[in-house]
Amino acid sequence: IINPIMYGTTDQAHYRFCDRQINDGTQSAHIFRKVPEEALGLITLKIPGSFNMANALAAISAAMELGIPFETCQRTLNAFSAIWRRFERVGQWNGIEIISDYGHHPTAVRLTLEAAREFFPNKKILLCFQPHQHARTEAFFDEFVEALSQADGLVVPEIYRVEGRTEQEIVSSLGLVKALQKKHPELSVHHAMTFDEAEEFLVRLVEQQPDCVIVIQGAGSIDELARKMTNKPPRPLQNLHISRHCERSFIIE
Repeated sequence: IINPIMYGTTDQAHYRFCDRQINDGTQSAHIFRKVPEEALGLITLKIPGSFNMANALAAISAAMELGIPFETCQRTLNAFSAIWRRFERVGQWNGIEIISDYGHHPTAVRLTLEAAREFFPNKKILLCFQPHQHARTEAFFDEFVEALSQADGLVVPEIYRVEGRTEQEIVSSLGLVKALQKKHPELSVHHAMTFDEAEEFLVRLVEQQPDCVIVIQGAGSIDELARKMTNKPPRPLQNLHISRHCERSFIIE
């Protein structure tokens, strides 16, 4: 590469951000350009996570190298409110924020949970994660166990089977749940065979930890559950009821 343009947080970067701050559902950072040395200004994002600030900086770097003024980048990024299934705040149920996210590998799970804690520092983070592909789940099994354990409560529906690809069912979500229960016995984690069961488990977790945010994550069909829950009629928590079938699946032998 001839004369590459670097971005990041170090002094060697041509474009860098520093002094990242989290404040009331937004994050902000100061942007600098090295050649010539220049303080460009402050950008504010409505989406969380240091990785999203890095993504914004990458966009600024490319745009400005093509001659677009920083003020245009700043105005556009300040107005940006996320895209479909990328930490998408789809609505609420019982006053609880529901977020849909496409993340489907361990790093994405971990970073999404970290981002949620940044924007909701005083709330519990409940995660419903649908693994995507059996081969990926097996290849990153241990990494998934560690990433998923960062939630305050967890529901794991069965693995999304991708049609048209080789999908030997060599591992299941139940295996993940058993591994999590063994390694992190303090974590409230549940296996769900269907989305209806997953929904009931989430409701049960909300009953236990009402001051929470729900993250519904995966690259498969799990987004359907996020949309369904935002349309779910509110109910007083003390009147919630879990079906006998769903209650039995709390116990993993």
